[in-house]
Amino acid sequence: MVKQHLKRINAPREWPIPKKSTVFVPRPLPGAHNIHTGMPLVIILRDLLQHAKTKVEVKKIIQTKEVLVDGKKVKETRHITGLMDVISLPTIKESYRIIIDKKGKLAVIKIDEKEANTKLCRVNTKKMEKGKIKLGLHDGRSLITDKKEIATGDTLVLNVPKQEIKDVIKTEKGNTAYLIKGRYKGEIGKIEEVSDKVLVNINGKQLTVTKNSVFIIGKDKPVINM
Repeated sequence: MVKQHLKRINAPREWPIPKKSTVFVPRPLPGAHNIHTGMPLVIILRDLLQHAKTKVEVKKIIQTKEVLVDGKKVKETRHITGLMDVISLPTIKESYRIIIDKKGKLAVIKIDEKEANTKLCRVNTKKMEKGKIKLGLHDGRSLITDKKEIATGDTLVLNVPKQEIKDVIKTEKGNTAYLIKGRYKGEIGKIEEVSDKVLVNINGKQLTVTKNSVFIIGKDKPVINM
């Protein structure tokens, strides 16, 4: 049986929580993200946003008020919420997005309500299934499409929760890249060249990174608040 908690000192380094307060922290339920790219909702609402002081209070908020992740109501305090997910609290008209900061840690930033229905998803896999193209996205969701031009590594601008594709941002020269792995995780720069790897210019510094380290977030500039 999977334990509901893990020792705080053993929590992933990507979680922006103190290591030496309480002994245990909630372990996220299995879900769309892995434990290094997502956190349980209770930690976000209690420790980061401070909308509650205890897990019991978080549970009451979830049970009595709407807490939405990507436009869908969440009922579990340990629901794993991760990179690019949007958390909305309609009763107080606030929305937040999960990103990776320049220290390589998960962070929560406040966003405008008009952005709450927009989510960026990286295409991790692409295959044919019954004559249709099936895309596997970074947050665990799958999409069926007839857009043949979409390739792995591209980014879909989705309207959530409907999952409508509003735009496709290609992995190509001139577009804006967000690094999600490696030493420079959390940095934003411009793509200068794409081959087996990607050459990214970050404030005048050129970095050669693997394709799976890059999350395309816009063309001339990010299409969402980062």
